[in-house]
Amino acid sequence: RGAGGVGLQALATGVLFHFYQISSIVILSKASAVTHSVVNTMKRPVLILVSAVFFHTEIRPWNGFGVLCAVLGAYLYGRLKAKR
Repeated sequence: RGAGGVGLQALATGVLFHFYQISSIVILSKASAVTHSVVNTMKRPVLILVSAVFFHTEIRPWNGFGVLCAVLGAYLYGRLKAKR
C-alpha cells in the first residue's frame, strides 16, 4: 500500500467517525443520558464479538466475562426501564 492507500483509509475513517458522532447526537436527543451511555457501552462487546467472528480473534475467559457483564448489564437496564 502506498501513501494514497493510507490517505484513502484515513479519509474513510474520518467520514465513518463523523457519522458515528452524528448518530450519537441523534440518539442522545431522543433518549436519556443513561440510555445513551448504555448503548455506547454496548459498542465494545459488539466490536469484540464481531472481531472474534470475522478475524478469528481468540476470546479469553476474562474477555468473555467482561462481554457477559456488559450484555447482562444492558439487559437488566432494559428490563428495569420497561417496568417503569
